[in-house]
Amino acid sequence: MPWCYFQSRSDFISGCAGVCPPVSVIQECLGLAVLDLWRTAKEKNQSVKEVCRTISYKSCLPETHRQEIQHMTRLARYQIRRNLKRFLKKLGRCSVGEQSLKLKYLMELSAVEPNYSSETFITSSFTMRVSGDGGIQTRSSDDQDWQTFCDFPQIAEINMKRVCPEQLPAEGRVVTLTRQDDRRLEVEFETMAMALSFVSLVDNYFRLTTDSSHYFCSEVAPPSLLQDIDSHCHGPITSEFAVHKLKRTGAKNGTFLLRRSPKEFDKFFLMNEKFQLAGIHSSFDSLRQLTDFYKRNTLLLSDSPVTLGSCCPPQAKELSNLIIIRNSSVREMPSSPTQHRHRANHIQFHMIKHEDLIWKESLGQGSFTHIYRGCKVDQRDGETHTTDVLLKVLDVEHKSSWESFFEAASFMSQISHKHLLLVYGVSVHKSKNIMVQEFVKFGALDLYLKRLSVSLSWKLDVAKQLACTLNFLCDKWSFGTTLWEIFNGGEIPLRQLDPEQLSLQRIGGDVQGSMMAVYLLNILRENWRLPAPVMCPPKVYSMMMQCWAFSGEDRPSFIHLQDLIESSIQDEREGAKEWEAAPEKQKSCRAIPQSDAERNSLTFVL
Repeated sequence: MPWCYFQSRSDFISGCAGVCPPVSVIQECLGLAVLDLWRTAKEKNQSVKEVCRTISYKSCLPETHRQEIQHMTRLARYQIRRNLKRFLKKLGRCSVGEQSLKLKYLMELSAVEPNYSSETFITSSFTMRVSGDGGIQTRSSDDQDWQTFCDFPQIAEINMKRVCPEQLPAEGRVVTLTRQDDRRLEVEFETMAMALSFVSLVDNYFRLTTDSSHYFCSEVAPPSLLQDIDSHCHGPITSEFAVHKLKRTGAKNGTFLLRRSPKEFDKFFLMNEKFQLAGIHSSFDSLRQLTDFYKRNTLLLSDSPVTLGSCCPPQAKELSNLIIIRNSSVREMPSSPTQHRHRANHIQFHMIKHEDLIWKESLGQGSFTHIYRGCKVDQRDGETHTTDVLLKVLDVEHKSSWESFFEAASFMSQISHKHLLLVYGVSVHKSKNIMVQEFVKFGALDLYLKRLSVSLSWKLDVAKQLACTLNFLCDKWSFGTTLWEIFNGGEIPLRQLDPEQLSLQRIGGDVQGSMMAVYLLNILRENWRLPAPVMCPPKVYSMMMQCWAFSGEDRPSFIHLQDLIESSIQDEREGAKEWEAAPEKQKSCRAIPQSDAERNSLTFVL
């Protein structure tokens, strides 16, 4: 607080850092001068009258306001001094602390100067403003209104890369912000320092408003945060929140929570439901070593022996006293025009006439549908237009699932994403229920993986697109399962189960669904998970296991998953560089990766 106050006061008086309120608000600025003099009196343990003898109120105002007062008549200046003295005399009798005066000063300054709580970045093509209330805003010229690109909770990814010297200087960087609906904003900075400054600012706002244990860019991540993430340590949360979280997770004997001290950040608290430990006299190189040691050895707490069990780690986007809850209208702004539409509690979709569909060859069978290739015929502006489509016909054996079939069609027809199939609508003809979808050139992803051998980098790129898509749908378990299929050549996950239980698939109707659900639930409770695919990087399988956590609260956020995938992509690129430098004999055992053009042109049915 003291640093923030004196820095803001200095910026206000000197007119630096964009803090320069107009002369029209001179009365409000005089109010700030009063608070400044009052704070000085408290600090020096003097009366306000004594302080005013040595310090002029003008010294607490910007230069432009001092000049404006100097150009006033003598009578006007006398009235200002008289009003200030009378006001300060009344305030002198009030009992208020120095800390409260500093806080009031900052609040009044933010009301007087809108730019006080914002940072502006000027680029070659537009101006960008970052503020706690307005999020990230842009405008192309000074005479235009600010356009909001996104609020901090809507950010999905931040990337920083170097560009060719012809576009920017050698130290120049391009920062790309990606929203959750996959819209992007590219910002060119002339120096790496400016780029890191911008990324650091956005990164910190994200931790303040969305996820206190997350970072987008490792170059600007605080070292203490990296240490806490590795140690599963919370930030300086209150003891009340820590105890409540332990109880909410159904803590068993030995379950513990590690957090930083709210007052002394170099100290830590280790808590379980019954005991709290403020310090340990033994020496350890890291918090992880400490907790691992006491998982194997007994720890005496209040003369009671305790062995640490499982750790209760911080969760993604966890609401605690470290997250700032705002009333900003920007936060309620949808990141996509379609984002709120799919929240409707009733089914709605476009009905397509059966005679407007042209049926072609069969493409195979899904879990509940037969799939055909076809065309959809439309009449627009007096002309006939034909569109290639996929026709999914609900199986007769699963006709009792018609409601779920229509709900899926309704949901998918109301959202839009470049990695999601577009659903044109539904057609009903006699006993046939037909979903009309966008035609995809390369067909189903599992069949494509069975036909061709693809490189690790290709799989990681598809995984990144999948994470961006399912972030839109918030389905982490399905992401982990599809990731397993991608790295296992399109194999069906359930083939890993007991063959006797798989025979349940031959049972029709609701009996099959009920028995399979009970069986799956039991083996998941027993911590059974799909085994790691052959040649799957450990980082990727770790992601799958995190997505398959039994409790939904323990699964990672898609923002965190995208960061993990990006890290795996970087590892693969480093491996590719080493491969390029290797002798020719060593290269023959490596698969040839697909080109970027081919990789980016693929569209699949997931």
